[in-house]
Amino acid sequence: MKFPVNGAFFFAIIAIYWYYFEFCRYQDLPQFMGGYVDPRFKLVGETFRKNVNNGLEVGGAIAVYYEGELVVDMWGGYIDREVLIPWKNDTLGLVYSCSKGIGVILLGIFAEKGYIDFQERVSHYWPEFAQNGKESITIEMLINHQAGLHYLEEPLEMELFITDFDQFASKLALQKPHWTPGTQFGYHCFTFGMYVDVLLRKADPLKRPLEQIYREELFKPYDLDIFQGTPYSEQYRTVSVLTEKYWWEVVDSFFDIVPYIASRILFAPHICKASTALLFNQLTDSDTKLIPSTSVNAYSTARSLAKLYGNLANAGYNKGKDILSKSILNELTKVKLSGTDQVLLLERALGLGFMLHPLPKGGYMFGYAGFGGQVAYGEMTNRISIAHITNHLNPIISLNDERWSSIITAIYDSLEKIKKH
Repeated sequence: MKFPVNGAFFFAIIAIYWYYFEFCRYQDLPQFMGGYVDPRFKLVGETFRKNVNNGLEVGGAIAVYYEGELVVDMWGGYIDREVLIPWKNDTLGLVYSCSKGIGVILLGIFAEKGYIDFQERVSHYWPEFAQNGKESITIEMLINHQAGLHYLEEPLEMELFITDFDQFASKLALQKPHWTPGTQFGYHCFTFGMYVDVLLRKADPLKRPLEQIYREELFKPYDLDIFQGTPYSEQYRTVSVLTEKYWWEVVDSFFDIVPYIASRILFAPHICKASTALLFNQLTDSDTKLIPSTSVNAYSTARSLAKLYGNLANAGYNKGKDILSKSILNELTKVKLSGTDQVLLLERALGLGFMLHPLPKGGYMFGYAGFGGQVAYGEMTNRISIAHITNHLNPIISLNDERWSSIITAIYDSLEKIKKH
């Protein structure tokens, strides 16, 4: 009888020790905050400040563009709270699947230049792709997660894309779809970028490396502090420590318990299959940061992500410097698909490549959300964009992230007040 008592006492001590060193010891750290907020959007700034001060954020940044003007540009917390490195105005965060939205914009540029046609078959640009049931897959099917290629039978190493591109492309071309292409849609977590990246290189008339395509077609011409394939010379600015939220931080009430458990039981097998498509070291590894990946590996400031989507949201008013024309934006942002995502088992709406996020009073924002709480969206009706980057990751896709929901509410409450005056 003594062992259970002693054992319980031992584990209680361990639990207390762990709780203190993993949570309580950070509560009294000084909070760093910087940036600018237009008085019209002060509620947004106050909301972000509250999220940092109450521990919802470890470190992060938020930016908002309205009618072509930067109206919120804030950052706070820590890049690494172990050694007290604060988040700074030029910190580059890993944006995970927001990388996909940047890729869709680049595809839009390619379409406007005549390099690709969204209705054309992928094999028109990549002949080797036309095998094992993929012959009919169009670019639209591919970027709308309809191809049935959400995981690979033979996983690929991420670095193979830059060390042996031909082998990387050939292995991708061998994969058979897991459903009849075009009959349903399901999130292609890692494979989206793998196939899009090969397509971009194949369709590029100059046959440039992917990081060069991004830099020359998008990042440099529009003065964006974004990287696909982040060079060593810029990695001193990147987030190097990512922390995942604990279950009690994401399950706020009894009503959250069911989706929390469901995400672990139902989503996990699908996501695990998808995640084995790509083999890589930890994403924050310096050599991994060098590898461009439209699926997950872009680094950016919140300011530049918001600027990118702000340009799209403000199309026609950018004094001749629109990234994309209104006509192609209308194609990219109108609802093409809606229903149950067969991988995530969530209700979703998609444009042409973009995810569409429903707004509180109807309509959609276009863009992408990334793992953990990363967000990059634009909305043309109000000519507004938002970007949020964080290193404190919410692991549950099915639960509404409190940081995002509070910020989007503050933005649209601010817009209502502006319109009343």
